[in-house]
Amino acid sequence: MCDALLCEGAEVCGVLEVEGTRSKYTAEKIGKFFTAEVEHYRSLSFGILVLYAYSPTGKGRERAYPAARDEETIQEVLQISSSFPEKDIIVITLDKLYKRQSTGIRSRNEYYWGELSKVKGFLYERGQETESLLLYGEV
Repeated sequence: MCDALLCEGAEVCGVLEVEGTRSKYTAEKIGKFFTAEVEHYRSLSFGILVLYAYSPTGKGRERAYPAARDEETIQEVLQISSSFPEKDIIVITLDKLYKRQSTGIRSRNEYYWGELSKVKGFLYERGQETESLLLYGEV
């Protein structure tokens, strides 16, 4: 199962995965779709992996969300991209700042205390990161 299959007519063009806790495992899933022997998946030409930080770490003033992009996951993406040079992988990262909420709907659960700080996109082709783009936030 994936989060979404992206299609044009009856043809499957891409696979979308969104993950906040098991990033490397989810990147591996994209590779499994690329190797799937199911007829519908043979037309896959790209994968999109959206990564976000799920839980803050640390205590007190040091409490923060880790970066959405981690080296272990990116190494897996590079390996998959290298193994399937005809298929591109786009990684989108959503980084958050920890902002304690004391009022309103977001105060009910710490999960909602994250405030979007950056959205970045990365393109992987033939085992290389070929492009990166800041989509939201400041450098």
